[in-house]
Amino acid sequence: MFRGFTSAAIALAIAAPASALPIEQRTFTFTAADLFNQVFVEGPDGSTAADNGVFSGARLLRVGSSGTHADVGRTYVDSQIATFQSRWNQYAESGYGLYTFSLWGLNNNGGNWGEDYKPYEWISFETPEGWNTSFLDAQATWPGWYADDVAPFGPYTSLRPDFTVDGMSFMIPLDADPMTLSSLEFSVTIAFNPNDAFWGQDTKGAPNDLDGPMTFWFGGYIAGLVETPEGAAWDTHLYEGNMVLRSQQAGEPIPEPVTGTLALGGLIALGCYATRRRRA
Repeated sequence: MFRGFTSAAIALAIAAPASALPIEQRTFTFTAADLFNQVFVEGPDGSTAADNGVFSGARLLRVGSSGTHADVGRTYVDSQIATFQSRWNQYAESGYGLYTFSLWGLNNNGGNWGEDYKPYEWISFETPEGWNTSFLDAQATWPGWYADDVAPFGPYTSLRPDFTVDGMSFMIPLDADPMTLSSLEFSVTIAFNPNDAFWGQDTKGAPNDLDGPMTFWFGGYIAGLVETPEGAAWDTHLYEGNMVLRSQQAGEPIPEPVTGTLALGGLIALGCYATRRRRA
């Protein structure tokens, strides 16, 4: 069963230019399988997902809830792949799950993941049973990552959508089977100004087409119960990634990733993965 959320009116940061074409809407659908899909590439240290041509399936696991903790594993950096794999396996075996994630689209900051879309307005959402949606104001909650004066035009909104479970029993287990993951479906409808639908940053060839495939970053948290001197507590860690989605209006399937896809939930087989080596 889907649960829907529709914004009756969203405050816009700036008004649309008088010469703008009529605002167009696009609906994108994805599942938990898209959120858990993982692609491994032997990229050099310091490289990004976009640098290594991974626009769907690039993943990052960072210890704790801070976005700056140094202990991190990435699927697209050779020296960090083993860290990512061992940590994912540890969390999966311990019953951890994904309980919240957000989309972005703001402020020209998604280029390292291949994201470039620029929402005019977030229109509506659909979630699986046990999940809900809300808006977070990036200007207030992420001031270091958001600015309202990015050239050539600033963002139309400072809001970003947040998907969160109604209770931790609804979180998506890291060891969920592929059928379960594919059954948990989300969707988002976004309004675009077709004259100003993208930020225009260098995304290293990532697919970004209003009427074709589009690259999305997502960021969220996984958690599991651990015992502490004070009793049971939730242990939380940052999980980020990207995915390529095609709007329903485009009507064509998304091309398969050009790199090997390893894990779709469950444990990762250590040392057994398809890779594409990148030179520094």
